[in-house]
Amino acid sequence: MTQFVDAFGEYREKRPGSIADFGLNWAGPPSFLAGDTIDTSTWEVPEGITEETNPPASKTGTTTTIWLSGGTEGQEYVLENTITTVGGRTWVRPLRIKVVALVRSEEAVTQLDLNELERVRVRGIRRIRYNENGEKETEFWSPEVLKPVQDEFEKKLSGTSTQSRSSLASHRRG
Repeated sequence: MTQFVDAFGEYREKRPGSIADFGLNWAGPPSFLAGDTIDTSTWEVPEGITEETNPPASKTGTTTTIWLSGGTEGQEYVLENTITTVGGRTWVRPLRIKVVALVRSEEAVTQLDLNELERVRVRGIRRIRYNENGEKETEFWSPEVLKPVQDEFEKKLSGTSTQSRSSLASHRRG
């Protein structure tokens, strides 16, 4: 599972149509358990995102997991996981979920400036992320896959004025 960090701390991404598991490692870092183990785990789930019951939320001695579905694209949901340890400690920890759309090629290309568009034409787009285990994950859209989107982008550019097009073309060469 991929973790991201923004100004408010770590969060995870979820697609609106996906059913996926999300978990917390209570053993650290930082370590909440200090040699203890999880006895019980409960989740508070806000309205708008759904806790799946098949499979149900689960726990091990050091981790907790919840399965989620739904959510509205562009929304962020903060869940709370409360654990009680065998030693009697109670901890509450948030889990932030941002619901995002699958990055579609058109969205990716239209956000690029024209110099980037030229780079994409030759190399494609690669996105590198690290999952919660620190393993590198790579997504790649080849130039061939992006070609129809680039053609559409060029059509949109052709709708601009002649002066704007020549300005954009010189920017692309620069």
